Amino acid sequence: MPPEVSVVLPCFEEAGHLPELIETLEQALARHFSGGYEVIMVATKAAGDGTPELARELAEYRPGLRRVVLQPPDRLGYGRALTLGLDSARGEWLLLMDADGQFDPRDLAALTSQMNRAEFIAGRRVQRTDPLPRLVAGALYRVVVNTLVALKARPTLAAAACGALPRDLDCGFKLIRRHNLTASGRAFTSRTGVWNIEALLRAAESGARFAEVHVRHRARKTGRSRYSVRRGLLAGWPRPSEAMRQIFDLSRLRRS
Repeated sequence: MPPEVSVVLPCFEEAGHLPELIETLEQALARHFSGGYEVIMVATKAAGDGTPELARELAEYRPGLRRVVLQPPDRLGYGRALTLGLDSARGEWLLLMDADGQFDPRDLAALTSQMNRAEFIAGRRVQRTDPLPRLVAGALYRVVVNTLVALKARPTLAAAACGALPRDLDCGFKLIRRHNLTASGRAFTSRTGVWNIEALLRAAESGARFAEVHVRHRARKTGRSRYSVRRGLLAGWPRPSEAMRQIFDLSRLRRS
């Protein structure tokens, strides 16, 4: 029998906090999903801290159904990781959660409180702890998203009476009825965080109702992200290659 919810955790270098995150997450899932759950960790061999091996080790002894999906070396990217997780999921609901420790699994209660009135429940980060370059880059990204994509979504939302468009469009903590992402039968094309916008548009097309709730945001304590430059004058800013991929994904999504 399929589980009630499938959790997709895109992982890069998360070995320093992954065991603690999984334990806290399982406690929250057991509390809010009596119909069972599965956790799908999407890892990559490009990680230099042993995250894929640790994920497999956790899958062997942690209770409940657990699977590890490895990204091919030539198919890396946050959006591609989410697509792999979605393709592997079996649950009626899909919980997307970044595995970098910046979200608290106990905030799952805020998401599940809206399950009776919405099919796309997005987190909205309060008191964000990102470094200044990331905050500035995020603000610029939101301007681009609102210009290129949100105008495309609003007519669909209005026609379907879906409710207000979530304001934190790129938050990596959300709960979605899986059917509302797969109903069109089309494959996801975004390989970056633009996947979140593509998911919103797919859900709107399917007539999903939207809700947004406050979730806490914590500073990353261990590991590293593939998104940001690590050293030098550009430390903390998005990698130029990643920024270009996002622009490409947004442009393609706008034309579709």
